[in-house]
Amino acid sequence: MRAIGTRIFDALSSIGLCIVLLIFLGLLTWLGTLEQVHSGLYDVQKKYFESFILIHRAGPLAIPLPGANLVLCLLFVNIVLGGIIRLRKGSTTAGILVAHLGIAFLLFSGFVKLYHSEDGHVTLFEDQSSDTFQSYYRWEIAITEEQPDGRYKEYLIPQEDFLDARGARRITLSAADIPFDLEVSGFVENCQPLPKGPMFEVDVPVVDG
Repeated sequence: MRAIGTRIFDALSSIGLCIVLLIFLGLLTWLGTLEQVHSGLYDVQKKYFESFILIHRAGPLAIPLPGANLVLCLLFVNIVLGGIIRLRKGSTTAGILVAHLGIAFLLFSGFVKLYHSEDGHVTLFEDQSSDTFQSYYRWEIAITEEQPDGRYKEYLIPQEDFLDARGARRITLSAADIPFDLEVSGFVENCQPLPKGPMFEVDVPVVDG
């Protein structure tokens, strides 16, 4: 068992693994950049950089590849084992140790940001303030109810509950605190409501003009 553990440790901490991971990282960056010709930045980011496994299509070929998420996780393990734990002690290795610690910290902080942060923006003019922000990518349906004291109570429906309500497909949403059912259809991502002109037709849902 000890021999097997030693082999696993040597494999995960090897320079060869580090080189292979960096090659994959460069390949994913290149493919992800080319993919932006056909897909948006958000979709490319999800497919190539926030995934563990992906399928890249080159014409009729479907090529399985490790996602950048998996590559960076393995690279973090490789740096910790090979660049920090296995590093021989000595005054000449201090700079190498600092460099590896810095890279490991950047990878770890990126992992924390990916899974434990929310991105958004707040648009403010002079003398304005706000305690809320708007997400770049996530949407929600908010139903407000006025309370007797003049305040408002919000019922929030997350995007995951109505994401499949595309086109003519209808999804019925209900909750114990809401005295009616909500029917959702025609959901379109990354859109903005605009008035429909009288002189042209559009291929998206039109509601009250």
